[in-house]
Amino acid sequence: MSVLQPSSGWAVQQLAGLLAGISAYDDVAAMLMGATHRIAEAVDAEVCALVTDDGRVPAAIGFPADTDPAAALIEVVAAGGGALEVAGLGVLDLRVVDVGRGPGVHVVLGRSGAPLDAAELHLVRSMTQVVDLALALRSAADRERHLREQSEAQAAELRDVNQRLVEASAAKDAVISVASHELRTPLTSILGFAATLRDHDEELGPGRRKEFLGVIERQGQRLLRLVDDLLTVGRIEAGRLDTRPEVVPVAATAREIVEAAGLDVPLRGDGDLLASVDPDQLEQVLLNLLTNAEKYGAPPVEVEVVADGDMVELAVLDHGPGVPDSFVPHLFERFSQASAGVARESTGAGLGLAIVDGLATANGGEVTYARVDGRTRFAVRLPRRSAEH
Repeated sequence: MSVLQPSSGWAVQQLAGLLAGISAYDDVAAMLMGATHRIAEAVDAEVCALVTDDGRVPAAIGFPADTDPAAALIEVVAAGGGALEVAGLGVLDLRVVDVGRGPGVHVVLGRSGAPLDAAELHLVRSMTQVVDLALALRSAADRERHLREQSEAQAAELRDVNQRLVEASAAKDAVISVASHELRTPLTSILGFAATLRDHDEELGPGRRKEFLGVIERQGQRLLRLVDDLLTVGRIEAGRLDTRPEVVPVAATAREIVEAAGLDVPLRGDGDLLASVDPDQLEQVLLNLLTNAEKYGAPPVEVEVVADGDMVELAVLDHGPGVPDSFVPHLFERFSQASAGVARESTGAGLGLAIVDGLATANGGEVTYARVDGRTRFAVRLPRRSAEH
């Protein structure tokens, strides 16, 4: 679009003032109102309004505050001009000036003195073109910003998808690693002892057969625990864990769990403390912590139940060297195993503590790790309840 060139220094000053004025506004509505004032001042118009081709009046001055001139102004634009009675000013002959193309912006203006001459109309048309161009540039800038924001959002989403793919790939590798070792080892043992029983049954006495069957059973239980752990982790991460909390006496429940597992582990603490927790999940949490202490810690192992404000702590302590400082941030991640120290001397899938963390969170609590007086302490904090609950 070529802007019409004014024919005098006076017109150039008016256009320069308009450009400077509208460029100072960030808000479109304020910019249009400022442009309307500038145009009116340039030709001493008593009323001036901007009317768009879609029937909007984004800016108007000179009309009484208690009136809405939009309908009348739209009719004037449609007619290409006309008389309009304005309160306080009388009947004014309104002129319509546009840029000669559409859709665009029309200027409707009028004054009670001499009608607009050719130079004034030329200036108004030029100023209207500037406003129209400013609107087009603003619209283009808005579209560019919107496209940039969309692009940035899509890039962020793509990064997130890529990160999830990386994590999924790492999880797949971890599962393959578990399958190649933690599943293969007991399966190999089961198959080997089963084959021996099949091929040498007559040569084996009752004692040896019972021993072999015991190995098969233990290795089968090991496989079952691993499968259960994988399923539990899957449910935790998918948000499909079925948690049914009850108010339970923590110390008494912990003692029952330890005795049922045939473990000789001392338990101390306040026997009156109650907590809200799913009993089955509490059993899995405590057994996982005890297994962790047995595999990676050192005897003696103890269980304690203590109160901490509005929480109850069920803790497992052992006298092992603890976890390397560099590994502490990864303690409760799935498939995580320390690369050095006592933790590396034992095999495992690296799921036990991740399950403890997930079950504790699902029951409104948390799991913590600390070194206390030379001992390793893993504690599950659960919401404390009173007997009235």
